[in-house]
Parts: sequence; C-alpha cells; structure tokens
Amino acid sequence: MNTSRSRLRTALLIFGIWTAYGLFSIYQSFLFSENVSRRDTEIIIAVCLAMCWIWTAFTPVLVWLARRLRLTKETWAIRLPLHVILFVVFDMLDVAIDFLLRPIVHWPPPGRPYRSAVILQMDGNFANYLGVVAITHAVDYQRWFKERRERAAQLELQTAQLEAQLTRARLDALKMQLHPHFLYNTLHAISELIHEDPRAAERMVTHLGELLRMALEHSDLQEVPLHDEIAFIDAYLDIERCRHSDRLTITIDISSDALDALVPHLILQPLVENASRHGVAQRLRDAELRISATRNLDLLTIVIEDNGPGLPNGGDVHEGVGLQNTRARLGALYGDSYNLELSNREGGGAQARLRIPYRPAPPETNEQQRWVTESSPLESRRMGSAGGDST
Repeated sequence: MNTSRSRLRTALLIFGIWTAYGLFSIYQSFLFSENVSRRDTEIIIAVCLAMCWIWTAFTPVLVWLARRLRLTKETWAIRLPLHVILFVVFDMLDVAIDFLLRPIVHWPPPGRPYRSAVILQMDGNFANYLGVVAITHAVDYQRWFKERRERAAQLELQTAQLEAQLTRARLDALKMQLHPHFLYNTLHAISELIHEDPRAAERMVTHLGELLRMALEHSDLQEVPLHDEIAFIDAYLDIERCRHSDRLTITIDISSDALDALVPHLILQPLVENASRHGVAQRLRDAELRISATRNLDLLTIVIEDNGPGLPNGGDVHEGVGLQNTRARLGALYGDSYNLELSNREGGGAQARLRIPYRPAPPETNEQQRWVTESSPLESRRMGSAGGDST
C-alpha cells in the first residue's frame, strides 16, 4: 500500500512539473505569436502541452537510465558518450511521436521535413533530457549524502557505545583485581596475629567480613559518594587498629561540602594500605595516619599522610599492584583530568595527594550522607580528635 501511494505521488509530481513547464512554454509561444509570427491560440496550447506530456511519459524511462548510467568521477568518460547517443534517440523519438499525433488530433501538418525537425528541435529536447538527468543525479546524491550522514551518525553512536562498554569492562576488571589484592594482604596479617594475639586476630576476621560485605554492596558501581568511601575506609582501618593497637592515631578530616562528591569505589583503600605498610608499620610508637578531603570549586582534593620514614630516593618508588591499578582506573574514568602525586611530607613521612573533578552524587544519596554525617564518628574526626579508640 505504501509503495503504491509513493509511486502515485511520484507520477503526479512528474506530471505536475511537466505541465507547469508546458504552461510556461505556452506563455512564451504567445509572446512569439504576438510579436513575430501569428499563430492560432488553440494550436499553441495543444502543441505545447502535448510536447511536455510526451516528455512526461519519457521521464520514468530517463530516470531509470540516468541511474543505470550515473556519471561519476570514475565512469563519466565511458558513460557520457552513451548519454549523448540516448539524447539523440529520445530527440528522434519525440519528433516522430509529434509527426504521428498531428493527423490523429487534426493538427496542422509539420512545416518542415522530419530530418529538419529533428535538428531544429534538438536544443529544446536537449534541455529536457539534461534537466531530467541532472535532477535525477541531484536527488540521488542528496539521498546518498543523507544516508551516509545517518550511517556515520549510527556508526559513531555504536563506536561510542562499544568504547563505553570496553571502558566499563576494563574498569570492572581493574576493580576486581583489588578485591583479592587487599584480601590477600589482610589474610596474611591475620595469619601473623593468630599465635601472637588470637583475640586481635578474631576481631580482624570479624572486621574483614564486614569489609567484604560493604565491598559487595557496591560491586556494580564504579563511583560512589565520598561519604560511602570513607565509611568503607573506616571499616578497613578497624583492621589496622587491631594490628597496631594503641600506637596508631588516625585522623579523618572531611569538609562538609566534599561529602557528596563522587569518587571511584575502592580508590582510597590502596592509598591507605600503602601508607599503613610503608609508613605506619615502620614506627614502633606514635604512628599517625591522616585522611583529609577538601573541595575547591570543581576540584576535589584528597590527601593521605603518614609520619613514617618517607619515600626512598627522594620519592622515586616502585609502584605495586595497588597503585598501578589505582592510576589505571583514574585514567579510564577521568582521562587527563586527574592528578595523583606521591611525595615526602614536611616534617617527615609521606603523603599521597589525589585531585579529581568534583561531581556531586545524585540527590537520592542525600539522606545517606546526612545519616553518615550525623550518626557516624566522622563529625568528631572532623573536629580534630584522634587516637586508636576515639576513631
């Protein structure tokens, strides 16, 4: 049904265009009749419309031939001569039909022989032939460019979707590497305490179970609000408190306008673990670990500091799986819009400074943020309290 309607519309359009051209020819013929050679009005109208309607019948065939013999950069040298031959054929056919119709419709006989008519009508018929071929090429090329743009847009969309899926798969793989990494390290620490301090080892197993539960809660997310990440780190630090007991002071200082910032899930754990292993663990007493976060317009800065021996060789350190994984995830999420620096701290110790673009968490996390701010120990830590028990 749609195809039949489309063909009918095309036929009516072709008929209308040629009829309009015939009316224009009638107007020109009237001017010629008034100023040059007097002609009968009925004959002028009949001849002009008949000539145009003959080309109306020619048009579908010409369109088909124009598409079959489309002129392109590669084919014009071969196909252009074929179009010249076809033009001559249609010119001769037009004049022949004109000669055949005259006695049937009682028009005056032609005032010139057939051969002369073919030559004399060649200019007008050339314009007709050229017009049909040119319009066919223009419509086809316009359609081709439109389809090409649509295909390019679709391909670009598919490429973007594939890149997003690839990035997602890469992030998931990097994230999953962290689970066995810190799990292995924690289990190793527990095995060391089993004989030395069984009670502490038991508490560490309990905290590890809670830690894994929290990690699995957000296993399908790449970014979480900072307050969720701090809650996870707090659970992780419970294990560190069991290991280092009273000799460890932990301070967490998170500005209120940074709590709703989106950060990569599990991004702080490798940095905190690095500070604990290479900083806190190297001190026999008075070990300190500080985590702070501030927001400056569209930039979120997180700093993790310790008072250990600092970085060897002036900061030129070999980065293990955790730090390499962290940089890879940050690069996949933020491109060149992040910065992670490891350096020695003034007064001794080392610090890791992470800067990422600030993006607020969705509104549905506001209630959770309010609960964390009001009910958790974060508020007391922001006020500056410290110590293994108070934190």
